[in-house]
Amino acid sequence: MTRKKTKTTTAKKTTARKKTAKKKKTAKKKTTARKKTAKKKKTAKKKTAKKKTAKKKTAKKKTAAKPSLAETPLNPSNPDLLPHVDECDECDEEPVPFEPWVPASALDPGPERTVTSAEVLAAAKEAARSGDTNRYTRLRDVFVEETEPLLRETMVSHSESMRQLADRLSRIPNPGVPISPFEAATVAVLVDPDSLLARKTRGLIAMTALREDVAYEDFEHLVSLGDSMGQMLLDYARVTFAPPGFCPIALPVGVPPLGPGQAGCVRDVAALREVLQVYATRIQQLRQQVLDLGVSPHTSWLMPDVAHLLPDGPVKLEVHSYSPEPGVTLQVDPTVPPPGDPVAAVEHMRADWAAMTLLLHLTGHSTLTLPTEITPRAELVHAMEWVEYGFWRARNQEVSGGAEANARGLPDVMWRDGYSVASLPKNLARIATQEFVELYAAVVWLTDASCQSPFEPGLRS
Repeated sequence: MTRKKTKTTTAKKTTARKKTAKKKKTAKKKTTARKKTAKKKKTAKKKTAKKKTAKKKTAKKKTAAKPSLAETPLNPSNPDLLPHVDECDECDEEPVPFEPWVPASALDPGPERTVTSAEVLAAAKEAARSGDTNRYTRLRDVFVEETEPLLRETMVSHSESMRQLADRLSRIPNPGVPISPFEAATVAVLVDPDSLLARKTRGLIAMTALREDVAYEDFEHLVSLGDSMGQMLLDYARVTFAPPGFCPIALPVGVPPLGPGQAGCVRDVAALREVLQVYATRIQQLRQQVLDLGVSPHTSWLMPDVAHLLPDGPVKLEVHSYSPEPGVTLQVDPTVPPPGDPVAAVEHMRADWAAMTLLLHLTGHSTLTLPTEITPRAELVHAMEWVEYGFWRARNQEVSGGAEANARGLPDVMWRDGYSVASLPKNLARIATQEFVELYAAVVWLTDASCQSPFEPGLRS
């Protein structure tokens, strides 16, 4: 019994000693962990204090060094004017240095080019012939990069880049770019002949450049490809570049001709010669504007030289007023419209030509000459009805596509070049309206004694 108790007591004491040792070991680990945590907190506080001190010193330096705006010029190279970047509190990365903005113009290398437009065009022609576009692509990329950097962002193909360049240059002329819109568009068509956009762009630019041969080629190609706008653009070119005739009169449909002796001319030959010379002076000025663009004087669609109608030289074209009755003042403005779109100059010149030759025709003449007598034709009064109705019909076509005339069942009227007014799209109806209004003003002056000049603005309203 005694041995058993002794063994039991010994086992209990041993177990107690083990438990006590284990407790001491655990307590020691906790004490060590607390010491480490306290040490970390102390270190962190020191670092934070140092950073705050550094920030205060930096702020003092900035306050002391910052000059006033009135005293310091705006110089991006001055480091005191650059935005300050604080050190990062969370990382040790270096701050990104500030780079001042430099305008694109300052980076422009100037007029010197490593590739010329002539080289690009020659390479494009060779590419169109051989099918190998490598050299053209290389030269084109360098050329566009040197002339129109922004264009590179929108390049989608060889032809599209040059088409966009052509469109950009035609809308916003840039003298610093040594390539014409027409030349750029030509490159686009050479590389991609069946591109509808390239063909339209070059055709319209060719119209502005008064290159009727290229305009016909491109618009006819659009028609062959089934483009919806092709026929309208082709008609636009045909109307603009039609050879001038001696204005044969085309009477309204269904109106019977008048007999002899019913003409209503109220002008004498001196007044007729004076007005014809005003028209001739206007035509000569507009013609010179077109010739200055490099158009040949022998071009088939150009109005002929009418200098022989001005034996004493051009007449003065001045704005003046007159009073047909007390309290009424009317203005006369025979001046030539300011130069602008070359096609508009051609349209104005053709309208003046139509009015001048109609006056000669209605007074008995069939050649371009200064008359010495007047022999009114029988259709003179009928001409008044024709131009008045044609003016209204063309304007209605321009404004509403002929809606009112069609609703009322009114007859069509033939315009020049065999075009019916009712068949004209709005943009061509505009040209017809411009021509009819000049014919109307001329005939009103010839038949109405109260009208002093065909260049009264009131006749065009």
